[in-house]
This record gives sequence, structure tokens and C-alpha cells, in this order.
Amino acid sequence: MKYDYTPQALYLSLESPASQHPPLWPLFGAILARLWDSPDTFLMLKLFSLVIGFCLWILFLPKTESSSLIKLIPFGLIAISPWVVDFSTNGSPYIFITLILILAEWLRGSKIPIQKSALIGFGAFCALAILTHYNLILLPLSFVIGILTQEAITTRKKVLNLGIFFIALFFFLSPWLLWNRNTFGQWFHTPSSFYILEQLGLAQIELAQDRVVWTVEALPIPSVLERYSLLLAKSAWAGGRQFLDMLTPPGFFCLLAAMGLHWKQKPLPPSTSWIIGGLRVLTSPVMLYLLTILLWATSKTRFLIPLLPAAYLLIGEGIEHGLKTIKGRPWLLWTGVAILFLWTILPYRLRPFNLYYGFETPSHARQYDQMRELANLLAEKPEGVILGVSPSLDGGIETIYWAKQPFVTGRGMNESIWKKLATDFRVRYLWSECAQRDSLQRLFPNSQVILSNGLYCVLERP
Repeated sequence: MKYDYTPQALYLSLESPASQHPPLWPLFGAILARLWDSPDTFLMLKLFSLVIGFCLWILFLPKTESSSLIKLIPFGLIAISPWVVDFSTNGSPYIFITLILILAEWLRGSKIPIQKSALIGFGAFCALAILTHYNLILLPLSFVIGILTQEAITTRKKVLNLGIFFIALFFFLSPWLLWNRNTFGQWFHTPSSFYILEQLGLAQIELAQDRVVWTVEALPIPSVLERYSLLLAKSAWAGGRQFLDMLTPPGFFCLLAAMGLHWKQKPLPPSTSWIIGGLRVLTSPVMLYLLTILLWATSKTRFLIPLLPAAYLLIGEGIEHGLKTIKGRPWLLWTGVAILFLWTILPYRLRPFNLYYGFETPSHARQYDQMRELANLLAEKPEGVILGVSPSLDGGIETIYWAKQPFVTGRGMNESIWKKLATDFRVRYLWSECAQRDSLQRLFPNSQVILSNGLYCVLERP
């Protein structure tokens, strides 16, 4: 598959390294597939995410000494949440990220003695997080602030502890960093970085030095900041609306009530303590994760999943506070709780039930069904390179799962680049939407439609 058009990647190679995301999650799938002697790594990841979801469920079990029904609410919301349930079975890493954030919050708040073994463990944990997903790239900062704000420890000891932490962090990251250096000539590499640059008008894919490559050009800083601010505002608005849908309006109201309660109950300490306390809150693992997905300026439903457990805990606190406030009419509150639970399970009505793309997923799922249908037919054709130019479903890149044919991605590129890719990679098949058929046949005059299902078409070049 040819996916990576960055200048650092080999151009005429149909084996683009899997560099879009860190390697740990797919590595888990590969190891499990090897252990179970199965070729289906995706199934292994689905089973692994199911185990993680079950662990998450256990973590939120209320303590046995607790007799209050209120304490069951966060556990109940986790148990029935269609978002948590779906992401515990869909094979994506976001439920694992959720578990990582919960463990990170526990480690930050625990009374573990800060010894060398603990610092090495913190470094290894942060390396594991970064190797799982780039959204956790800021997590080490949370532990750095935790070390620096320790009380009753000399500055020299803090610096020494920081040194141990960073040595451990980079030691466990070093295999990945060395692989990047050996493969791409740089310590850190991901094609995803070009996505945000493209949105800002700083990068584009074009013909340069007889190859198709991403190029970056400078623009005036005010222009870039203006575009970024607009992207940030649109992303925050879309993400906020999506999170409101996920929590439901009653849940969101309880969340705000709990946050207000936390704010009112905090005493005003001396200024220095206030600054340190505020810094620790702002650099908590969940807050740093929220900051990361916000600064990425791209709204994705899946990015919000790791925020749900913390939100459900706050919703439980908000309901508990409400019960104390309206003592005379508890039935009113419990009616609201019932509405909250009923509203939460409404997404289960979606057919097919899949929430990876939020409420737009059913339309994506129908497209996938039609893509799979045609890809299975394409698998019966003679072997040849596929150029995917469809605007939907990433150009048809997932056809490789069924068609088992080499794939070159061409989505979002212009016709001159398509011609270049078709020549350079000796493309035999063109995967497109049927609406593109006429323009493709003008571009490739000798091509013929060999497969079609109304949405997608496959054209063959001689």
C-alpha cells in the first residue's frame, strides 16, 4: 500500500511503513494473532478492547461498604453507555486510552513513595501512553509537574527525580525513535502532521522533482493564526455539541452543577499554594488530554470517548448534591435520573449499531457494505495495483482487506497527480464513485468499467 507521500518516505514503494499512528496498538493485535495462530488481527484487537472495557467496568464498581444508590450512578452510566460499549468492541485504541487516563489520574493522586523504582515506572507508563496514541503526547508533563510540586523535598532532589523520570521515558521510547531515524531519517515522523498543515494552507500535495510529494510553504503568521483560530473555534463548537449529545442534556446539567460545587467548596489558600494547586489541576492527565485534542483543531467523536468516565463521575456528584438540595421532593430528582438513563441508551436504536463516527456512522456503515461487496468481486480479478480516488471512505483504502490487491491512495488529489501515480505505480484498476466515472474515462481514455454497484465503480486500464 502506498499511503505516505511525505518527503522522508520512499516514493516508488508499495510498502508504506505504518507511521500514521504509534506502533503499540497494532503490535498488540499482531502478538495476540500470533499467540492464537489467527490471521485476523482486527478480531484480536476487538477481543482485546472488550477485555479492557470489562476492566474499566470493574474499576467503577462501587465499594462494598457503600449502600447509597447514588454511588451506583457512575457505574450504571459506564455499564449502559452505548459509546463505551461500542468502543469496547470495535477494535480501536480509544477504550485503552480511557484506561490509561484513569490509571494516570490514580498514579498522580496516589501516595506512592517517590523512589527510583516509582520514577522508572512513571517513565515506562508515559512511554506506553505515547506509543499508543499521539493524543497522549502531553501526558509526561503531568508527571513532571507532579514531581516539581512535591512538598518537603529539596530542589536538588526534584531535579534528580526529573532526570530519572526522563531517562526512563526516553529509554522505553528509544526503539521507536531509532526505527523512525533509520526509516525516515528523523526521530519523529507521522503523515498526520501534514493534515493540520494542509488545513492551515501551509502544505499541499503536488508534483515536485518527478514525484508526488507533500510540500510545505511559508505564509504570513497573521494569516496562519487567523485560519487556526477559525479551525479551533469550529472544532470546539462541533466537539462541544457532540459531547452534549453523548452525555445528554440532563447529564450535562448535572456535570455543570458538580463543577460549580467543586469551585465553591475549594477554600482560598495563600497565593503560592493557589498557583501550585491550579497548576496541578490544569496539568492533570484528563485536562492535558482535553488540551491536546482541542489544539489539534479537528473534531472527532472517538477523541471524546476517554473523557466519558470522568464526566460520569461528576454527573454522579451533581446528582448527589441535587438530592441534598431538594430533600422535600426526592422523587423529582429520581425522575430526572430515570430520564437521564433512558436518554443515554437512545443511540442503541441506530441500525447498524456503530458509533465510531458519531451519529453519522450509519451512513458510513452503508458505504462500507457497498465497498465490501465490490471489493470481494475485485478479489476475483487478476492481480493489479489499485488507485483509489473516491472522495468517501479515505479513497477506498480499506478495500485491501477484501480485494487483497496493492493499493495507492489518491483521494483529494488533482487529475494530473492521478495520471502521474497511474504511470509510476503501473496502476491497473481505478477505485472511484460512479459519479466520477465519466471524468476518469476522459482522463484515461482506454479504461473500461468492469464492476459497479451504483455507488462505487471499478475501472480497468489496459
